[in-house]
Amino acid sequence: MKSQLTLISRVLSLFSGKLTSTSTLASLIVVMVSPGISASTNASIQGLPNGNYRFCSNPPSTQVSDQELLEAGYCFLFRKTGSQIVGSYFNPSLSTEDAVCVTGQASNGIISGEGLQLSQGLPNGMSDFAGVRLTNWDEWGYLSVASATVLGTYEQTGYSQIHHRQAVLDLSNFYRYNAGIYLPPTDCFN
Repeated sequence: MKSQLTLISRVLSLFSGKLTSTSTLASLIVVMVSPGISASTNASIQGLPNGNYRFCSNPPSTQVSDQELLEAGYCFLFRKTGSQIVGSYFNPSLSTEDAVCVTGQASNGIISGEGLQLSQGLPNGMSDFAGVRLTNWDEWGYLSVASATVLGTYEQTGYSQIHHRQAVLDLSNFYRYNAGIYLPPTDCFN
């Protein structure tokens, strides 16, 4: 479990950089679900006030423990400013550190825009992502991407930066968690 918590910290730090506390991640990751919030995102994302949010594919209990957060499925930690959405899409339970920073506009629970993926090496199916037809990035089809190009690879870490000029993230059946201790990215490309 500690390695998975370290993994979550490392993935999010690739985009947001900082924890808001110096305490250990394991002691900080317990979060409460926002009271009075509908479980599904059928409530309009564009209707949310400006702020930071986290939505995950699996439903939360009333109190989310470390283990439950690891079982939250795919998560999107994002910042909403006006009609602009910028966030990090990842699966906290996977052993890989692949994540996609998605930026775009929200409409009925769907974010349409572009994405920047950080991947250990080049992902399987990279050639599928390079075409103009949207292709599922994850096994559930929540995120679909197209028109991908490799921007470069960091020699020291082996991470590749992949720009998806088209990204569509379907949050319509995701559940709202509180934003937690991590800050979402402010920009995918700067």
